[in-house]
Amino acid sequence: MLATRRIIDIIFVALAIVAACITAIVAAKAVTDAFKPTLDSGNSIQESSKLVITDPDANL
Repeated sequence: MLATRRIIDIIFVALAIVAACITAIVAAKAVTDAFKPTLDSGNSIQESSKLVITDPDANL
């Protein structure tokens, strides 16, 4: 009986850990989605400052 109770406790703790991990993943996804416009605006600044090198012999 004691061994069965211990197994049930271990399973319960494992399920609690899995639930905590899922909650952390969902929270991280929500925070990432909330700040996505801020992150995208940083990329547009970087893209607009790219150096374009053209071949000088292309016009010959």
